[in-house]
Amino acid sequence: MEEIKHTFRPEFLNRIDDIIVFHKLEEKDLVQIVSLMLNSVSERLKDHNISISFTDEAKNYLAKEGYDLNYGARPLRRAITKTIKDKLSEEILKGNVSHGDNVEVTLENGELKFNGK
Repeated sequence: MEEIKHTFRPEFLNRIDDIIVFHKLEEKDLVQIVSLMLNSVSERLKDHNISISFTDEAKNYLAKEGYDLNYGARPLRRAITKTIKDKLSEEILKGNVSHGDNVEVTLENGELKFNGK
């Protein structure tokens, strides 16, 4: 706050109603965001009678892949689309995942794997 007072003139600061300071996201915060986004993917798959689960390692991997120092968690949605939605669509088209399957997403050798049951 003191830095803001030194940078901006009082006339400007008096026009601002409130100042909210955002702290850097921690890893546990990112994993929670990943879980919320993956729940959305899971809900969409229920319409096709496909259930999906993710190991903690897979969630941590997605949290790291989708985080950027400059942009925070904004790239996370793109990372989930690229690594989960797109690849799962490919698996469905190939016939590796079908109606009624239970899919577990794991991390093996630095890559996400889709294991249909």
